[in-house]
Amino acid sequence: MDNLDEKPAQALKKIIKNNRRKLRRLHRSRQQLQQQNRDMWQNRQDMIGEDTELRRANQELQQETQKLRKELQDIHHGQRQDQEATREYLKLQEEHQKLHSKHQDLQCEHNGTLQHLAGVQEATEKLKSKLKRAKLQYKEDTRTLDDESRHWRSRYAFLVHRIISPYAHMSKLKYDDTDLSSMDLVLKPLQKDILRGETSRKEFSTLKAQMQASQREAHSLQELVDELQKEMLAQVQKVQAVPDEQFAQNFRAIIGHVKSLSRSVHTGSGSGMFQVLHSGVLLLNTSECHWIVKQNQKYYIEAWIWSVMLEHIFATPFAIFGVASSAFGKSWMWLYGEKFEGARPLPSASCELYRRTVLEEMVRLAGRDTILSGQEDAHILDSERARRLAEGALQWREKVANTIGTQLAIISSTVDFSQISHIVNRSFALALEMSSQRCRLQITYPAIGAAFHSGSMSSIPDLGGKDTHGGDVAFIINPGLTKWGDAHGQYLDQRYDIVPSLVQLQPPKPCASGKDCQERNLT
Repeated sequence: MDNLDEKPAQALKKIIKNNRRKLRRLHRSRQQLQQQNRDMWQNRQDMIGEDTELRRANQELQQETQKLRKELQDIHHGQRQDQEATREYLKLQEEHQKLHSKHQDLQCEHNGTLQHLAGVQEATEKLKSKLKRAKLQYKEDTRTLDDESRHWRSRYAFLVHRIISPYAHMSKLKYDDTDLSSMDLVLKPLQKDILRGETSRKEFSTLKAQMQASQREAHSLQELVDELQKEMLAQVQKVQAVPDEQFAQNFRAIIGHVKSLSRSVHTGSGSGMFQVLHSGVLLLNTSECHWIVKQNQKYYIEAWIWSVMLEHIFATPFAIFGVASSAFGKSWMWLYGEKFEGARPLPSASCELYRRTVLEEMVRLAGRDTILSGQEDAHILDSERARRLAEGALQWREKVANTIGTQLAIISSTVDFSQISHIVNRSFALALEMSSQRCRLQITYPAIGAAFHSGSMSSIPDLGGKDTHGGDVAFIINPGLTKWGDAHGQYLDQRYDIVPSLVQLQPPKPCASGKDCQERNLT
């Protein structure tokens, strides 16, 4: 009987033990849920960036909730329902609903923040675009102001050199433009003399008429150059041009700008042109008797402008970088010698490879736009070598422009300064392209007194208007462009004159043997 009573008691104890085990599991699950909810509450500020993780946590929570529901249903159907566990479950469910509601609110705020951020980014892009346009406009305005400033400085230098200084010297006065009293002492009597001088007014009227005539001539020449460029561009578009034709076109464009600039320079009898423009490689060894002829003085100015470019831009393949590149040019000549035309190395595969490799690296550091258009921020910004090369190129561009503009302004008040920027830009671009080729390209010119050669020279008519087809070089107007080798850097011993030099001829002089020399070397 006792055994019969013990079996239900043991079964009851076993049931109670199982129920307690299940309750403990439920209690542990409840604690885990509470801990998760506390973590979710503490991390509510990070829910915007962790939306995906929150959804995954919500899914896991729902799965756990479903498991709890199933277990509670099993307990409800099989055993007495645990009221305490039900209340805890309801509390957890309520907290879960609150967290879900807060999550939706944060999601709305997140969407609003994204929309606001998109608006801010759009406004920022507009401001950046506006700032970029403003910078470009500022650079253009600065360049215009620099041109105008250079123009008026040259006009002032012309007035001081031609009028004020001679008047002060004649009046035994000292003119100092940094001292107002000195300026008044010279300018006031000068003003009175100008107002009283009928002769001065007539000379001014004549000068004004001559200036207008020169401007009209320069304008017509510019129109002619533009038409020629358009015609050549149209031909390039129709026919696939070879590199030599492109080089010829670019070189002739520079010739046109130099010619237009020289024709805008009107010099009077007392301008002192030969004292101001007294040096230049194309003017060396030229007899003065050619230049005293009024008709030839425009050619003198052309030759002087070309001399400035030969000495500054085309002196070596690296000359476009100015003082910063002088060591590279010296190293090139030291390694390969100076036994070729223009005291340059003899063309060879290794020589041209060295020249091209060094130049390409210099251009990569300094930036092509620095050389071609004078852009100040085109170089590699975090490199000191790039900064020095870029500054050298910019300073050299400015020096060439100032040298040409300042000297011409001293002898004339009618200089067309707009041509100078075209000359500088095109010359630097041509020098860069010449030095980047596999073949050898050089600016060449004959020696004074050399025999005429139709392949490398072309001549202008003599003073009587007759074409000359033989004789010796009397003076040089502009140099030519010559190539050695082909596009692949082969046949470097073969010469081809892309554009011949333009010269004036004179009757040949007899040699010591009494016979005319048929051949003379070119420099």
